[in-house]
Amino acid sequence: SLLTQLNLLRKRRLFTDVVLWAGGRDFHCHRAVLASCSRYFEAMFSGGMKESQDSSVDFHDSLHPEVLELLLDYAYSARVLINEENAESLLEASDMLQFHDIREASAEFLERNLHPMNCP
Repeated sequence: SLLTQLNLLRKRRLFTDVVLWAGGRDFHCHRAVLASCSRYFEAMFSGGMKESQDSSVDFHDSLHPEVLELLLDYAYSARVLINEENAESLLEASDMLQFHDIREASAEFLERNLHPMNCP
């Protein structure tokens, strides 16, 4: 499929046109793929923002690298595994980066798994 081929290109760092940084890790990506699943990236890359011309975007420590990796894997595969360990982090990151499908799925996961033992 197209996403599979784009993911292979990403993993080989071919034709990537932006590098995302989080927690000291770098992630080479394609702007078009990011913009297609995130309004945050669509606005960043298409508007007059400085990042629309920059070759990298640094999230510093505002985004955990493992969570960003999950979001990017979703962007390139349309799949993500949401579990008890990552649901809350995915919800926060997907809300910040406007990955609406993951935000909804994470919120639904958390709602389904709420019970008196895990609520303060």
